[in-house]
Amino acid sequence: DNDFNRNLRTNKLIPDNRVTEIPDFSSDFHTYRVDWLPNGFHFYIDKELIGEMFPPAGGFWELGGFDGENLWSSGTILAPFDQRFHFLINVAVGGNFFPDGCQNENYDKPWDASDPTQMKSFWESRENWLPTWNDETEDNTMQVDYIRVYGL
Repeated sequence: DNDFNRNLRTNKLIPDNRVTEIPDFSSDFHTYRVDWLPNGFHFYIDKELIGEMFPPAGGFWELGGFDGENLWSSGTILAPFDQRFHFLINVAVGGNFFPDGCQNENYDKPWDASDPTQMKSFWESRENWLPTWNDETEDNTMQVDYIRVYGL
């Protein structure tokens, strides 16, 4: 199994951010869907609801635990997601999504959860993980077939 993480980025980790187990991402395309509602979001993979995000009365400012004056107080409860924004689709390295001690092939994960330089540790151990990537084909790339956006 692989993990999928959906995340609304506000420069702080939102407590409701969670990981859902789903079958192999590497062997087929999947459909990802976000329903952007007036008061929150629904997240789907292959038509299966995997999570939702409905901020409290103080919006994402309250949910994110930000200090000081609410910079988004003039917006709706969904601020800053009540305006145009860009999709970020990527394959990220590092983080604490993989527990310490997990392995790929016969090699331990090359960073610790407490490591402040996780990406550097990952790169410096490339002699272990790079051979597991099939660089002879496109099997080692993130492939996106299409992105559709509908106004509701």
